[in-house]
Amino acid sequence: MVPVSLLVWIALEVGGYLYVGRHFLHLTWPLAIVGAINCVLGLRFWINAVTWFYGSRYASPAAPLGLAKRLRMMAVEYAVFLLNFLLVLPFERLWMPQDRLRPGPRPVLLVHGYGVSRGIW
Repeated sequence: MVPVSLLVWIALEVGGYLYVGRHFLHLTWPLAIVGAINCVLGLRFWINAVTWFYGSRYASPAAPLGLAKRLRMMAVEYAVFLLNFLLVLPFERLWMPQDRLRPGPRPVLLVHGYGVSRGIW
């Protein structure tokens, strides 16, 4: 259910940005599309920025990373966030096969985290 809801949310979000760009800002279609992409990426950037702000505010007493390592870690985390929540989860049905469960004596139950699905595994 999470993949479908994410796909619907992304479609509504992009549609909303396009509508604002076309009807309120009077942008051409190419500019409205670029603006919608920037808004999608920018919103996710600020979600990560808030997370990093609170993470650094309540950081562990361990020695801090240097600036280059911290920036690299933030860039990789942002890229993975985009990959997971814009490509992997919403479109998991396109690239993951159907579950193929074999009968067995004891099932093993794997529970993914909140807001994710089998696509993350």
